[in-house]
Amino acid sequence: MIPSSPEIEKILANLTESVDEIEAAVVVGVDGLPIAAKLPEEFDETLLAAMSAALLTVGERAASDLGKGALHQVFAQGGTGAVIMVAAGPDSVLMVSTTTASLAGLGLVFINMERAAQKIAKKLDR
Repeated sequence: MIPSSPEIEKILANLTESVDEIEAAVVVGVDGLPIAAKLPEEFDETLLAAMSAALLTVGERAASDLGKGALHQVFAQGGTGAVIMVAAGPDSVLMVSTTTASLAGLGLVFINMERAAQKIAKKLDR
C-alpha cells in the first residue's frame, strides 16, 4: 500500500526548504509513475517521472553489466546544475534537480537526499 502523497510531499518540502540548491524533488516508482513531488511551476511532474525511470533503467543496466552490484545512485552533472537520483526503498527513487554543479556545493544535497530517501522508504514500506 502506498501511503498518502501528503506524507511524502512533506518530506520533499522539508528537503527543498532545507537545501537552497535543490530546486525540484520527485519520488518515482520503478514503473515510472510519480508518487509525490515538490516542483516549481515550470517543471512537469509526469515528464520528470518518465526521465527518472529512463535514467534508472540505464543506470541499473550499467551497474549490473559492469559488475558494480545493485544501483544506489545516478548522478548527471551539467554546467549549471545536476540531476541526482537515489534509491528510496526497493520500488522507488528520489530524484532532485539542483541549481549548482559544484561538487563542493553538492555535499549538503547528497547528505540531505540520503536522509530523505530513508524516510521515504520507511513510509513506502508500510
